[in-house]
Amino acid sequence: MEILIDWDQLDMIADGYTEDFVEIYRELGKEIPSLFAELHQALADGKKDIVARAAHTIKGSTSNFGMLTLGELMKIIELHALEGNLPSVPHLLQEALVCFEESDRIIRSQRKL
Repeated sequence: MEILIDWDQLDMIADGYTEDFVEIYRELGKEIPSLFAELHQALADGKKDIVARAAHTIKGSTSNFGMLTLGELMKIIELHALEGNLPSVPHLLQEALVCFEESDRIIRSQRKL
């Protein structure tokens, strides 16, 4: 089975799941869908640099919160965009969005956020 979440990483940055951490995590939950929308639009417009930048941002933000599989998917999308291989991105992007939604659901459920 694929490991979606690195609980050690998440617990380390959560530092006891303080009120501040919960607020930061909730902000992430609002920011990531906006970045996915930006990435979708850039993909539709054929703007590989914006696709790569948005993928890089999502990768970094979510990896910090222990979302391993999503981080790996975003790394692949970023590399494909940098290589100009945008036709390979839509399928990966859909998979990444589903992965984010599932990871977020699991984290919120397991850590009661």
